[in-house]
Amino acid sequence: MRQKWHDLLFVHFTAAPEAIAALLPAPLEIETFPDASGEPKAWIGLVPFGMKDIALSLLPPVPGTSSFLEANVRTYVRQPNGETGVWFISLDAANPLACRVARTTFGLPYFPAKMSMRRDADVIEYESKRLRGFPLKLRVRYRVFDPLPKPEPGSLDHWLVERYRLYAVRRGALLDGMVYHDPYELRGVEIQELEHNVAEQLGCELREPAHCAYSPGVSVSIGATRKILQLPRSKIT
Repeated sequence: MRQKWHDLLFVHFTAAPEAIAALLPAPLEIETFPDASGEPKAWIGLVPFGMKDIALSLLPPVPGTSSFLEANVRTYVRQPNGETGVWFISLDAANPLACRVARTTFGLPYFPAKMSMRRDADVIEYESKRLRGFPLKLRVRYRVFDPLPKPEPGSLDHWLVERYRLYAVRRGALLDGMVYHDPYELRGVEIQELEHNVAEQLGCELREPAHCAYSPGVSVSIGATRKILQLPRSKIT
């Protein structure tokens, strides 16, 4: 599947690793990175953005399903073999059909939402309200600044945004899938307003954002998922 992601805002919070580990299926483990104090932390990403030109490989986009807004809540995980990737706690999208397809095909926890994004020069305002399930809400207004230096491997910027593997559970099996795109061009941002209830969804404390960045976008190719292992019934989340 190919698509384009645009106007991505990365807002990251730190959390106690043990609090987030409870949300994961075995054998995935929380991958930590030190915060400003040097203490290893789990990182929670809140990432609103737009998607367009969505189509299966070698086929044209399907009218009505090829462009919509999305916002995901995610964390970063590791397998016992050392492979790392993204675990999506939830994904909201302004397209009910796309939500159903993503749940069925990839096993990803998508929810339909009412969303809007408005841009005035370098200021972007994004709103989302989930229509079913936990009533996740997001409202953010931010200003975009000049490009940042290219993130170096080992830096926090690189660790948070350059992720090319995702994990999911479908039909009682742990899956992974690869996501291919060029490295993000990151720009600085000033968060002018931010309202959300992500901490309530997670059931743990989140303080002020510890990292924020913006990217104008990338072209993306998403590969098929593969089964890693069948989960014991007690481990399926």
